[in-house]
Amino acid sequence: MLKIHRPKQLWVFTEHRNATFIINFMLPQQAAALELDLHLESWSSEEVSNIGLEAMTAVLRSKANGALPEAAIFSRFVRPHGQALMALCQSLGIATFFHLDDLLQQLPADIGPKYAATYSEAYMAELHQCILVSDGVLASTPVLAADLQARYPHHHVKAILGVCYAPVPSWTVPGVRSRLARLKRRLTTIGTQTLGYMGSSSHIRDLATATPQIAELMRQRPNLKFETLGLPAPDALQNEFGDRVRQYGYSRNYAGFLTMLYELNWDLGLAPLVQDDFNRAKTATKFVEYTACGIPTLAEDVEPYAHIGREHDAIALATGGAWTQVAAELLSNPSRRHQRLEHARALCQSTFDGSAAIEHMLATIEQLTEK
Repeated sequence: MLKIHRPKQLWVFTEHRNATFIINFMLPQQAAALELDLHLESWSSEEVSNIGLEAMTAVLRSKANGALPEAAIFSRFVRPHGQALMALCQSLGIATFFHLDDLLQQLPADIGPKYAATYSEAYMAELHQCILVSDGVLASTPVLAADLQARYPHHHVKAILGVCYAPVPSWTVPGVRSRLARLKRRLTTIGTQTLGYMGSSSHIRDLATATPQIAELMRQRPNLKFETLGLPAPDALQNEFGDRVRQYGYSRNYAGFLTMLYELNWDLGLAPLVQDDFNRAKTATKFVEYTACGIPTLAEDVEPYAHIGREHDAIALATGGAWTQVAAELLSNPSRRHQRLEHARALCQSTFDGSAAIEHMLATIEQLTEK
């Protein structure tokens, strides 16, 4: 009898189709699709809400009749129907894992009202239950895995590689347009330099730690501009420096967000961090994104960036008052910026490889399902 080949499958329920989903699941799967013959089925919270629980149940039962996936991963997916969908998957013989890339159990008090409202006490109680009924937890960093293991000592918690590196843009028509847009910006900004910071509004508190140093640099360098992508520029900078400060809005379209970052062509991308447990558990996503967009990184001298700077010379590091001096030295030395960027690209290609990330994830899932 002819044996029908079926590719491996992963089901992923994701909070949003945003950076977390794309760099932890979609890009790694694409990188390994041919080598591993892996197919990814995914649903966002919004999509599940639109489908409804009854219809979603029918969809999953139908898909399970064809072939069971290696696992069902719930990436920050709690609502709607998180616990019900996990129970359904388990009843179909599918192992379920909860994935986290942030220490949501320890949100900083100053992270902002939007995030505090989203991850409310009621929401976190549901998240806790989802973790309890799961077959294990996948964490995006070893620091986060260690914290979650301490909170759930009787649960299997494993760190995955996460964060896939993919240079922007590709050699497609949009990619060529982006290159032309980047070149145009370079030509129209001759004689000036630009510092930049990108992220969502939850990072306002991080940017605030470096705002006095950015202001000092701009006073010292009349040709220096500052821009933000995804969050408002600090009022103090806008009030003092006027049109030398500019902000670009946030987009949930991650590909569009990175394309915009690439086209902005900053001389230096900043990654300041408040030094707390929440940030220490994070991935080095900003470094990977800046590198993918051809921008050298100046980051806070704490994890997750410190070891990258010290061991690989791929990130410039600073803390406190040293930000002004380190940034000034880099802005005055284009060859050093280029050297750091080349080191960063080499490191990202070897360490944040999507194919290796998905292989590691599948091996971790296999290890956990055998226990």
